[in-house]
Amino acid sequence: MAASNSSTSTCNSFEGNPDFYGLGIRIGIYLQWFASWIGIFVEPGSAQSMNDNNSIFVFAIIIATIAGTAVKAMKPVEVHIMLQFAFGYFLTVLSMVGLRFHLMTPARLAGFCDRWDQSDTQINVFPQYQEIFMFLEFFRPLKPEYLSWFGVVWRIIIANIVTAFNVYFWFTGLKKLSASETCSFVFMFSQQELAGRLVVFFKAMAIIITVFFSYITICFFYVAFVVALFLLFCIYRDLLHFFFRDRVQRSAMEFEVMFEKLRRIADQVTSAKIGSLVNTGPPAVISTILTLGYWAKFWTKIPAEEDIRTKDVLKICAVLASADVSIETERPESPQPSWGQKIMSCLLNVWTVGTMIWFIISIELTIRWNNIQGVNDINTTGQLIPFVIGCTTTAQVAKNVVIAVIKKAYPEWAKTKVIIKDTMGYPDAIIQRPSPEEQNTGWEDHASTSRLKRLAKVDD
Repeated sequence: MAASNSSTSTCNSFEGNPDFYGLGIRIGIYLQWFASWIGIFVEPGSAQSMNDNNSIFVFAIIIATIAGTAVKAMKPVEVHIMLQFAFGYFLTVLSMVGLRFHLMTPARLAGFCDRWDQSDTQINVFPQYQEIFMFLEFFRPLKPEYLSWFGVVWRIIIANIVTAFNVYFWFTGLKKLSASETCSFVFMFSQQELAGRLVVFFKAMAIIITVFFSYITICFFYVAFVVALFLLFCIYRDLLHFFFRDRVQRSAMEFEVMFEKLRRIADQVTSAKIGSLVNTGPPAVISTILTLGYWAKFWTKIPAEEDIRTKDVLKICAVLASADVSIETERPESPQPSWGQKIMSCLLNVWTVGTMIWFIISIELTIRWNNIQGVNDINTTGQLIPFVIGCTTTAQVAKNVVIAVIKKAYPEWAKTKVIIKDTMGYPDAIIQRPSPEEQNTGWEDHASTSRLKRLAKVDD
């Protein structure tokens, strides 16, 4: 990846699309990155809403990029800018499972390490179907309690859309969009032409990212597929029993007689000494038939209380959509973080901020080096929405930071009450504070009170 010979690009200028990456959109995205990082750092409970907002941004970015590429309305360097927006979210503040959030502070990391080997992190589903959720059992310690499994699946879907388009672009789309392209320059530690070894590097990275996401995708989509399949089967079975109850019951009796005979045959065959055929021959076939018999009974048998039914599958969906899906015993407080945990948290935050700065520099220099015109002002209405969202998110995070500082400076804030009373025609503000003993033992009814000055005098 050799740098270009000249210090400035020699590309002819062209009119960019401000509705894709105009100044307002870029500022809004940059503000979203920093505001999300600070917000989750200060208030981890806000991670769910932050992830929802950021995932919507990424989804809109990648859909717009796919649409623009399909009609060949974008140049390769423009697609590269949009991909940097998308991957910038995933590499900084948008975590699929939520592992990054455990590492943001030493205290959270210490608590995460302390809970890792705990055996009480069980998915709250029916025990007889626990094996269906074995993959969730593995990922359960990685997911913070304030994130939902549905949110995890949603972010995985978006990540797969981004990675799939990334592979398509570098292996196929780049050639289609480069037919009329003279040159393109991007940032990779220095000014590089988007050709040759640099394209090979991006292709290799696209494959690596796809392989990494594939395992996580298979695990979660297996669970989603099984839950959806159970839901469809249960709904269909309930409809059968509702409309054809008598016919289904007669079929159930016939199936029961037939499969009872098959069970006896299977017992006789498996008990016979017929060499290698015992494991590979008739028993395997009959076992398959009996498995089909289970599903036949599933369709024909009237569901009992212990059987899974449509309402039970819906309950599972509600559990997976909730932020806290575990039944956990009371744990002791997290241990004090070690120096290694403090260093790891510090390195993660340095990585996050450094990655944000990297993407900002890369995007801005790419626009400058390629002489893209019409994208350095906020003259179009399409830029206002992300710009306003970024500004309001930043303001909201700033408010949360101030409140967090106040709560930390005054630990008794939750035990302090302000009461407005009308005393002899005058409104009085009374503040109730806990005594020093009550700050340690808890809030009691007989809190010490102190009267504030009267706020206003009411004229007769």
